[in-house]
Amino acid sequence: MEQILLPPITAICEDKDVETKDIALATMGTLRARLGDQALEKYLDKMIPAKKAKVEEAQAKWKPSKYDKSQKAEKKKVVAVETPAKKPAMKKKPALASAKPKEEKKS
Repeated sequence: MEQILLPPITAICEDKDVETKDIALATMGTLRARLGDQALEKYLDKMIPAKKAKVEEAQAKWKPSKYDKSQKAEKKKVVAVETPAKKPAMKKKPALASAKPKEEKKS
């Protein structure tokens, strides 16, 4: 994902319009919070310290919501797999005493 998003965002960080530049730097900060420092390292190395400070400021402001599932949280999450309980063995029905039908007594 970072290979797709970061090059155009980095280019927008060099825009002449101040508002556009600030939004791009805030976006970089959010991505840095989500993806980690290593993903943005090669893009941040080329930036001047003032722009890096704005990226770090945006990163510090970012807070995950309760619906947010970051990749780091997924890696840390350990899922306990429960094995289903075995069903008790079925009891066999008792066999009939005799297979022949009973005869009626004549009086």
